[in-house]
Parts: sequence; C-alpha cells; structure tokens
Amino acid sequence: MKLIKHIYRLFRFSLYLNRISNYSDEKLETQFRKKIHSVENAHKEKRFDFLSTMTARVLFIEARKRGIISQSEIDWAENVLYNKPKIEERVPLNKKGNTKDELLDVIRNRRSVRSWTDEEVGLKKFRLLIDSARWAPSSCNRQPWHFLITQDEDKIDLLYKARGQKIIKDAPYCILVLINTEAYQYNNKSMVEYYMLLDAAASIQNLLLMAHSLGLGACWINLAPNNITKKSRSEIHNEFKIPKNYELITLIPIGKTRTLPPTPGRKDIENIMHIENF
Repeated sequence: MKLIKHIYRLFRFSLYLNRISNYSDEKLETQFRKKIHSVENAHKEKRFDFLSTMTARVLFIEARKRGIISQSEIDWAENVLYNKPKIEERVPLNKKGNTKDELLDVIRNRRSVRSWTDEEVGLKKFRLLIDSARWAPSSCNRQPWHFLITQDEDKIDLLYKARGQKIIKDAPYCILVLINTEAYQYNNKSMVEYYMLLDAAASIQNLLLMAHSLGLGACWINLAPNNITKKSRSEIHNEFKIPKNYELITLIPIGKTRTLPPTPGRKDIENIMHIENF
C-alpha cells in the first residue's frame, strides 16, 4: 500500500512539474514564496519532505530563469534549499542610533495627520516608505501588496469624490494600497478576504510608522463596501489602470506634516494584558 501511495505521489509530482512552465509570472512568484516558506518551516521542525523540497527547487529554478525574483529572495531560497546561508548583519535594538526606546517613541507618537504643507516629497522618501512596507509579515510570505503613488490633482479629486472625505482632496499625495488576489489559492472568498486584509494591514502599519519617522504625515482611509460604490471603485481601477485581480484596500493621503495632533489616551497595559487565562 505504501508503495502504491509513493508511486501515486510521484505521478502527481510529474504532472505538477509539467504545469509549472505554463504558470503566469504572478502565479509562479506566489507558488515559489509559499513553497519555500513551507520547506523552511519544515526544516525548523526537523522534518524533510523530498517531494516538497524538489517542487520548491523546480519553482525556484523557473522563477530565477524568468528573472522575476529579487536577489534577496534568491539568497533566501538558496539558504533554505541548498544550505547556502548569506552573512547578514543585524543591528541589535540596544545599539546607539537604533534603540528600543526610539522605536517605541515612533510608535507612540505616530498620529493620523490631516494637514500638510506644500513641500515636495522626493522619490527617495517614497522608496523608504515602500521598503518598510515590503518587510511586513504576510501569510506564507506571499507579499501580495502593491503601492500606487499619485500627486495628480485630477486623480486625487477622483479619489475624493469616490470616498467623500475632504482630507483626500487636501492631500498633496495619495498612496493606493493594492492586494493581488491571485496570490491566494483558495476557492472560498471569505478566506481570501481574511488573509488579504491581514497582509494589507501589516504593510500599512509599517508604512505609517516609517512616514512618521521621516516627518511625513499620513492617515489611512478605509474603502469598505459600505463606504465606496462599485461604480466608483470601477472608475478608480480604470483611471489608474489597475488589473482586475488587484483589490483596492485603502487610500493613504500623505505629505509633509503641517501640524501633529495631540496624543490621545491609551488603556493601561494591565487592562488589556492577560496571562494564561482571560
């Protein structure tokens, strides 16, 4: 019986390998990240699955051949699949210039900013924002997010009319946070939406914290179905040429902070932290 199961798995594996070459770049990227992540977790648990590892290697080879993965992802895959670790410098939080207190200050002092100056925000700062967002955790390391930046007044006006909040119209820039829904291989729509929102939220928080540390003010605006019509959402997709498989999750008006709102109160730690039992 075990032999039959093994032969069946090999048969399925051969069929899967034949399909990989026909994958779109987006699907290949997603499957590559998910499979490497799975193999990495198996290694941590001291498990080894020959077929999973071989599948991951085939996905890696194909993705690398197409040139659709970054150097850091190549380093990651080589470490997981071939035990070729890269030396990576990690800065401890107690080092000068990167203390845990400074990090906590950024977290504590970040505010939702709704007032901006006319000062230009250069591309370098936007790259830092997106860099911080891309290092957020995501389910199975899918990294499904994309970020679309605009300072076009007509486009920002369209966003304002779609959502109806004046701060959008007043913003010098706006970031659209998009999620590639094809990154999730679920037939259940609710499962896709669940992971999609979690992944988006993690990247948004990273971006907002970096914005504050750079002297930029931002405010995330939700685009829940009850806050924007299907027609308006479609108009935004058309105007920004957003592919159909990308879901618009939120808008982030952003610019150089004019005034920082006062810090609101927070619950005491003792009122929200529980040990063992609630």
